[in-house]
Formats: sequence, C-alpha cells, structure tokens
Amino acid sequence: MLYDDIVPRLKAALLSAMKVKDAPAVSALRSALSALDNAAAVPVSTSEKAVVTSEYIAGAAQGLGAAEAIRRTLSDEEIAAILADEVAAHQEEARHFASLGRDEEADAATRQAQVIQGIK
Repeated sequence: MLYDDIVPRLKAALLSAMKVKDAPAVSALRSALSALDNAAAVPVSTSEKAVVTSEYIAGAAQGLGAAEAIRRTLSDEEIAAILADEVAAHQEEARHFASLGRDEEADAATRQAQVIQGIK
C-alpha cells in the first residue's frame, strides 16, 4: 500500500463520489487525503532553506520552486495507521450520534468509515 498507489485510488474514488453526489463519501475521502498529505509534510524547522533570496522582498525565495520543501515518504505502516485512525474516528462519531438518537448522522458517519475501509 504505497503512498503513490493509495493516493490515486483515493482521488479516483473521490471523483466518482463527487459525480454521484455522495456527500458522506466525498467528506471521508477528502479527510483521508488531507490526513495523508499532512502526515507527509515536513516540519518547517527541518525543511531546507532556500539559498537564493530575493533582493526586493525580505526573506523571500527566488526562482521556480525555491521555497518548496521536500515531502517525506510515508511507510506502508504509517499509511495503514493513518487510514485506520480515520476509520476509527468515523466509527466513534457514528456511535456518538447513535447514542444521541441522531440516526441520519450516525448512518452518514458509518458510511464514511465504510468508504475508507473499502479503499484499503
């Protein structure tokens, strides 16, 4: 389950969900993609600093991509853990809504968990 394999599958599923206007699926897939993207981000303190700076704007980087930080590569275990956390969060949300008698919201949260489980 490499990052380069799961992200395209999530994006394809998102596109399909958007076409059929499946709001719970769209929400779940966007959330999962964001979680993976955030996990791959490098903390600002460890990112490489741009060497060439602008003479016109203080602290600005000069050149195409000069301020881009290298993303970290997520391991299969990290990807699986992130997706499992997403599923668990949706399942907890479903239980919470069910305990409040809000069946429609509980069903939507259950659907969100199922969508992410189906991608794995």
